[in-house]
Parts: sequence; C-alpha cells; structure tokens
Amino acid sequence: MSNSSNTPGWLTPRSEEPEYDAALDALLADWIVGVAALAPDAVIVRREEEEAAPQGDNWCEYAVSEIARATSAAFSRQGEEQVTQQRDETLTCSLSFFGPNGQSIGTRFLDGLLVSQNQDELRGLGFAFGGHGALTGSSQQINNQWVKRYDVTLRLYRTVAREYGVMALTQAPVTFFTGE
Repeated sequence: MSNSSNTPGWLTPRSEEPEYDAALDALLADWIVGVAALAPDAVIVRREEEEAAPQGDNWCEYAVSEIARATSAAFSRQGEEQVTQQRDETLTCSLSFFGPNGQSIGTRFLDGLLVSQNQDELRGLGFAFGGHGALTGSSQQINNQWVKRYDVTLRLYRTVAREYGVMALTQAPVTFFTGE
C-alpha cells in the first residue's frame, strides 16, 4: 500500500485522526459538565437499552445525532511531502436533562452557552456554538419509575484536518526552444 503520491496506490491520512467516537464523547461530556454544573458521573452518552440511571437525582444524557460535512474540502499548507485537507462539519447534538431539576439544569445549560468565557472554552476544544432549539419536556419510564425529561437539540461547528502524502512538484526539467 502506498502512502505517498510518489508511488501508485491509495493514500491514507498521515496525521492523527480528528476526535470521533469515544474521544468526541469525552470532549462533549467535559463541556456539558462545565456549563451545566453537573457532576462528571451525571453526564453520560445516550444508551440504546434501558439501564440503571446514574447515581443522584439529576443527570444528562447526550448523543451526537448527526454529523453534516461540507461537500467540498480545502487543501492548504502544501509542503514538499504533504498537503492538509480541511473540511467543515456541523454536529447536531441531542441532550436530555433528567430528574426533578431537569428543567432548571437545562435552562442553566442553555444560558451558559451564551456566556463569552464559556464560548472561548468551547473554541479551545475546536468547536463553535451554532444555536439550539427549544427545551421540550416529557417523561420517560426508567427502572419502572416515571422520570421527568427535558430535551434540546443544538448545533456545533468545527473544522477537521487530515494530512496526506501528496508530494509537491518542486522542479521539472525545462528546455526552451528559441527557434535559432
């Protein structure tokens, strides 16, 4: 397998992967903990099956429900042995705040999103806040008990980058014919 354009074959990224999967979940959990003022063990990734709720009365489940990627990419920072591909992404995140104070915690989180220092911290993680929908209430049965739940969907923007081994054309033999 080739990993440079100086030989034929498929090219794969040479750089570290952007945060996805568990690494992305960890970044988002830290962000939610910080803005919502919840304990770290009270912020969990959304589960598919019913499990025991986290310890405590109030908690938050979250998930990245969609990653929309720009249809084109920018190639920048061409070096002699690599090029960097950059692509913009919009992450749609679904958050659910549970418990007797779920509504209060949900609105506190949404208000905290607009604080400039919190936005600076989010930018430090590589994201920009893109807006949110309404906080909607309902109930959910967990462990044979009905628990209040407040849902909100929000958008985050980021740019991801990958380096590829595309060699630069640094010199080429040229012969000029003057016709003499």
